[in-house]
Amino acid sequence: MATETLDQIEKHIEETRNKLNNNLSELQSKLKNSVDWRVQFDSNPAAFLGVGFALGLLLSRIVLSAPHRSRAQWDIR
Repeated sequence: MATETLDQIEKHIEETRNKLNNNLSELQSKLKNSVDWRVQFDSNPAAFLGVGFALGLLLSRIVLSAPHRSRAQWDIR
């Protein structure tokens, strides 16, 4: 009777360990995919294009709004 209970406990522990290992593997895979930009781009290409376009606009505004020096200021005589 005691060995049957011990066998049941060992079986339950092994099953629980296997479930935990499977869950951990699944979580690792999800985490790896959530930080991989390639996977994110494949699932949301329009978002990446939108962000790229917005960054391009921002960069052009910064460059174009910078004070320009006239040619006379750069002439060294």
